[in-house]
Amino acid sequence: MIIDLMKIKAAIAAYKTAIENSPHTEAEAMQAQRRIDQLRREEDGDLGSEKPAWVKNYLQVEHLRKVASRLVNAQHLVDHLDTLNRPLMHCSKRYVITDDILTSPAGFSVGEHVYFQTKIAIHTDNLSNIPESNVALRVYEVAKLED
Repeated sequence: MIIDLMKIKAAIAAYKTAIENSPHTEAEAMQAQRRIDQLRREEDGDLGSEKPAWVKNYLQVEHLRKVASRLVNAQHLVDHLDTLNRPLMHCSKRYVITDDILTSPAGFSVGEHVYFQTKIAIHTDNLSNIPESNVALRVYEVAKLED
């Protein structure tokens, strides 16, 4: 199966546009994220209060989230570029035997069965004829990866 990367390219373009059109600088976004993190820590220490810091500062937090969204978009952009620049594999058989952890790349849901290519990847419907290996291998049942 051919993996359609058009949606990844479209997402990359959307994230670039969102970052370019952001009225906030990267420094402002980082400052906003630090303030959000600070409010979360205050909330953790404020559990006995009627209104935790997060609730008391709801409007401020919402504004900070909008400012910090530039950082979120930048991270999504990096993740999607990584997806575009690394080899991918589609798992269409019942099992995948690999030498590494299967990682679903940004832009694909686990249900699409698209993963970053591993060094060893044996796709099979039957586990009875798997060759011996001097490398530790992992067996994944593809349908159960969605859980």
